[in-house]
Amino acid sequence: MNISQNTKRHARSFLDLPSEIRQRIYKIAGLVVGTSLRLAPRRIDSYFPHLQPSSKALRFTYSILQTCKTINAEVITIICSQNALVVVHGHVHYGLEFLRRLNPQQCSALTNLFIQLHLEAPIFDNDIYESQLSSPPISLNPALVTSWQATAKHILSHTEPRTLNLRLFCDTVVSDTTFAVLQPLRDFPGVLKDCELQLHHQRDNTHVRAIAWETSTRAKGFDPSLRARPFRFFDLPAEIRWRILEYSDLVTPHKEVYWSANRGFRIATAIIRCEGEECDAHLHRGCRFLSCAESSSAMTGYICCRRRSGYSSRCQCWVAPRGLFLASRSLCREALYVLYTCNRIVVIPSEGLRSCLRPDNIATRLDASRFITRHMWPDVLHNLRTVEFVFPAIGPAFNPVSVNAYCEHHCG
Repeated sequence: MNISQNTKRHARSFLDLPSEIRQRIYKIAGLVVGTSLRLAPRRIDSYFPHLQPSSKALRFTYSILQTCKTINAEVITIICSQNALVVVHGHVHYGLEFLRRLNPQQCSALTNLFIQLHLEAPIFDNDIYESQLSSPPISLNPALVTSWQATAKHILSHTEPRTLNLRLFCDTVVSDTTFAVLQPLRDFPGVLKDCELQLHHQRDNTHVRAIAWETSTRAKGFDPSLRARPFRFFDLPAEIRWRILEYSDLVTPHKEVYWSANRGFRIATAIIRCEGEECDAHLHRGCRFLSCAESSSAMTGYICCRRRSGYSSRCQCWVAPRGLFLASRSLCREALYVLYTCNRIVVIPSEGLRSCLRPDNIATRLDASRFITRHMWPDVLHNLRTVEFVFPAIGPAFNPVSVNAYCEHHCG
């Protein structure tokens, strides 16, 4: 009898293990970690099977959550800290309610949160995903705005500073509703690590972009007014000025610039979606969100500033820095220095890389010649480091005599 009572008194349970050991056991047993979880009452990730957690992992996660309150709270904290939570547009109320039920510790554990609050168009540009909005968009009524404000206040008031990445989709353009949605982000400056905002599903709305940038800057703890203050740039040493310009669009994402007479300077972008296996970032030429099947942004939604009106610090779409060349003659000279010293220049035919030279256009001046005479004046020529000229192919209609004459005229 005494032995039995002793045994009961000293019996150990799973919760007696150190928390670090319990967390390792959860993960080995199949707890969902390191992925994106869409907050919905049922599984809806039919478009992205290669990005979804397995059914086995989801079943184990659901089962372990039903064990007891202590394990439930501990597991939810792990899920919040090691996964990206996505509030999808079709189940906004469900997702916001889930977030409001998180306790302060779970809120502080959040690292990546993506909220599709209001969508007027699919978050993807590909036709294959057009069926995402087969049902009409949910109206952003005052009750939903109030629900979002309460959720945002609850999350941000308990978030550890500079640990949470927030991506918010709210296609309301510029209106009182937009400012009401953004107000919680303004009320907690310096809390977020990163803040990405989409406020309109169409592009080239500069006013919307300015509002998104200002809100994001404040949410990350920076002062937006610093950009508007005058700064005596040319009081800095030349080496410092060049270094600053290297962080502008003068240096393209992969340090390669194409030039043709009809289109000027540009960069190449992918025209097909990659297969998602051994993805080569060079394929996307800057913004990986455009054509990458491997990127987890395919499931959470991405904010590409060339396709949408908003702000994202991760979008690296290249925009020709014309303003740097038009500001002043001195700045133009230094911008040209950075452009030509930091990039590989490829001069291509205006008709395209697969164009052919025909007998009827042999007298046409080549793009290579136009580039040299238009851009390579003496005080700029010495800045050039790497240049490649692509000539149009010689078509089959040419005879050997005309080919030799062409080569002597253009290459001699």
